[in-house]
Amino acid sequence: MLSKSNINELEDFLKKSPNTVYSIKTLSRRLNMRKKQVYYLYKTSDHIIKAKPFDVGSNKYSFNIFKYVV
Repeated sequence: MLSKSNINELEDFLKKSPNTVYSIKTLSRRLNMRKKQVYYLYKTSDHIIKAKPFDVGSNKYSFNIFKYVV
């Protein structure tokens, strides 16, 4: 079950380094959450956005990578 603390935990982790882009797999490992929980928290948050693959040097169409925005 997701709680308010999980949302704050994800946002706090991303807020520490706002210009860094993380994948779902990295976030789930570092926060000890399941990948679908991380994805759900991204969808419900106003401060977390999906980064463009070009931000990490890829020319691919889409990635599941996220960053914090104020």
